[in-house]
Amino acid sequence: MGLTPFKNLFRDKCGFRFNDIRDYNLEKGVRSRMESTGSKSYEDYYLLVTSDKEEFNSLVNFITVNETYFYREPFHLHLFVERLIPELLQTKNSSEKIRILSAGCSTGEEPYSILMAVLEKFGNSALNKFYISAVDIDRDAVYKAKEGIYSNFSFRTFPVELKDKYFFKLNNGGYRIKDELRNNVNFYVFNLLNNIYPTYLCNMDVIFYRNVSIYFESDVQKMIFEKLSEVLNPDGFIIVSATETMAHNIGTMRLEEIDGVFVYRKSEIKQYEANIMDVDRSNDFISNACPANRISQTIKKPSKKHIKIEPPCESESRQRHESKEKIDCNALFNKALSMANDKRYDDALKAIDEILNIEPYMKKANTLKASILLNRRQFDEAEHICQMNIQRDRWCLESILLLGIISKIKEDYDAAINRFKEAVYISSSCWLAHFYLAELHRDRGDLNKSCKEYEIAMNLIKKTAVDGHGLTFFPLTFSAEEIAHLCRHNLQKLKKAL
Repeated sequence: MGLTPFKNLFRDKCGFRFNDIRDYNLEKGVRSRMESTGSKSYEDYYLLVTSDKEEFNSLVNFITVNETYFYREPFHLHLFVERLIPELLQTKNSSEKIRILSAGCSTGEEPYSILMAVLEKFGNSALNKFYISAVDIDRDAVYKAKEGIYSNFSFRTFPVELKDKYFFKLNNGGYRIKDELRNNVNFYVFNLLNNIYPTYLCNMDVIFYRNVSIYFESDVQKMIFEKLSEVLNPDGFIIVSATETMAHNIGTMRLEEIDGVFVYRKSEIKQYEANIMDVDRSNDFISNACPANRISQTIKKPSKKHIKIEPPCESESRQRHESKEKIDCNALFNKALSMANDKRYDDALKAIDEILNIEPYMKKANTLKASILLNRRQFDEAEHICQMNIQRDRWCLESILLLGIISKIKEDYDAAINRFKEAVYISSSCWLAHFYLAELHRDRGDLNKSCKEYEIAMNLIKKTAVDGHGLTFFPLTFSAEEIAHLCRHNLQKLKKAL
């Protein structure tokens, strides 16, 4: 039977896109659960998973990736408290709360970061002005989020003074978030692909949907983004990660740039009023759940009255912001590059994340991150970063080469050939692209084309040597001389076969 039926099941039910890591997690999870449930074969266990919701959820927990940390992409949090909240407060009366959703909250670092950012800006008096919900499909992750206990790994870019302020240190070396924060975030297990969204997810003002959609198939990405936009209040916002921004520019919401950061805003349109009228005729249903294709009747037009919340410590906030601006991103990048060359990938990624927190569109930092992720066989994440680089710079040679390599590894040979042809179009002297084209044509049996590309690659290496390969940060397995030797060897063999 194999794992294919399980993959299809999770694609249909959860929208998951599978890669090497998820394949490994799925196989590991199936074998572990088979042992726990006493299932004798894949067929027996598949029947159990498809008939038992609890067992399905147990297997989901093995597949999901819970990579997150506090204050990830802090420029989003800065924009949220400095620009979005003041604008939203203009539309609220004294009894209305600003409703925030962390969609795909994992183990809780994101929603707690949102709350801490609010408290830092507006003080404890803000607790009764905000309603924060957080959802994730992974039941174990949600349990950990509710528990609120974290290791040092979750604080990799988090200010020490905030850790001391909002967390208790435990005897085992971990940290637990204080109850005043833990009690003000509402966690739920929920599948974003569901057709019906419950009332606690309706009428949101801001939805944080970051670093989640990269794990979904493209059609599922669009479907979920549309569902989230429909449970958003008029002029509400959806915030996605910097690398996911352009992938969601599908016409559902208006993409805006505010203080150099991109967000999606829901604009009022005529269809919106029709949706409210439709909901008004079905009050009994709305009292229990909110369909993803309708908006609750409780949405109100903006009020002229608004609430003022005074920030308790503007100088402290400004000092933290200014200290980040003083960081020399180029020096930090050189440090990250040195770490990557030494194969200290975890340290390099940490340094790159510091850079991207300040300059999210720094091309060489994103490219280095993609190269490291490719080395670690995290193909989907690397591919996504490269695609975002190309969105901003259509002629980004390195990203196009990396996408070609990823497509070749994934055995999507048509896509690989197209990518390497693009690379040649951008830089005809890119011998690495010619070499890969030669390899791909040879494997497809097109020997004449293969010979031609081998000859071009070999001649270019003689002229340009290492400088002509087009990859600044991705380490080649072989030297230019070794690849030239390989070209000559393969060329001789192919010419004998012709």
